[in-house]
Amino acid sequence: MIYDVYKNPHINRFMPSDYRFIFAADGWECVTLQPLAEIQLSMLNPDDAQKILMNYPNDKTLCSWYMLIMKAL
Repeated sequence: MIYDVYKNPHINRFMPSDYRFIFAADGWECVTLQPLAEIQLSMLNPDDAQKILMNYPNDKTLCSWYMLIMKAL
């Protein structure tokens, strides 16, 4: 089951830094950007946190979703 979830092409694998880049590049003004259900990587199993940091060195947190309010420029 873990392998199937890991290999599933339909699961969103974006990290917080990916979303910040997408939001900044869309041509809208960000009014509110609030991560929800946020967790520090330091709260994870150290081995898991290290694997994430190897691929995403700029991310220190994970989150389940965002509250995002934007307006047209």
